[in-house]
Amino acid sequence: MTESLSDTELDLIFFIERFHSSTGSSPTVAQILQRWTGIDEKWLLGFAANPLVQKSFRARGIVYPPMQDKLTDEQQHAIAAMLDPYDRRSDEKKLRDIGITTRQWSTWLLDDQFASYVRDRSEVMLRNSVFEAHKGVLKGARNGNVASVKALYEITGRYRPNEEQQIDIRRVLHTFIEIIQKYVKDPVTLHNMAIELSNVATAESFSTGLTNQMMSNANDFRTRTISGELQSVPVPPGLGSDE
Repeated sequence: MTESLSDTELDLIFFIERFHSSTGSSPTVAQILQRWTGIDEKWLLGFAANPLVQKSFRARGIVYPPMQDKLTDEQQHAIAAMLDPYDRRSDEKKLRDIGITTRQWSTWLLDDQFASYVRDRSEVMLRNSVFEAHKGVLKGARNGNVASVKALYEITGRYRPNEEQQIDIRRVLHTFIEIIQKYVKDPVTLHNMAIELSNVATAESFSTGLTNQMMSNANDFRTRTISGELQSVPVPPGLGSDE
């Protein structure tokens, strides 16, 4: 067992690291021999078996020699920990507790086979966890959460907002008022109509603004507040006297 790596071994480690970062997998023996001269397959076998080489690759998160479509026990353990939905530890702590660095995990995800397995496994978990979402909606609805109640009605088909015609009542009434003011000039008639409309308004603040609008005969209803705050509204001619 050598106590240090040779320059050739270090250079090859850096080459394999660059290759892995670009392709997501380690180079094959043929690819290495094509790139490097002065080494052969026997030398590569000794290189791969060197404990210092393996330690260096492990720290980098690189599996060498490549295992094709197989995953190491270490990778399987890490995947199980990272995809456990009931484990409340942070991802970094999950990895640290099993002796894996975030660098290793990130490098593993560059490997198409590894990433594909993680993706497929998470897809199955998502598909089989719909009941968790149902539980959350039901729990929220029991607690009186309005968003949960709305979601429950949408799921069960009792409420379909995208299929219902949404009408801006205020805009309709604004337009209606403008039309009335255009053709009705009698302030008494305007007053009576304002009272009628205020009776069907859904909010007290809105009815107050509506009545004030009618009474003041403003040109543009949309430029006036309907917040319900007290305002000084001029008395229309004919309404301030007994004539």
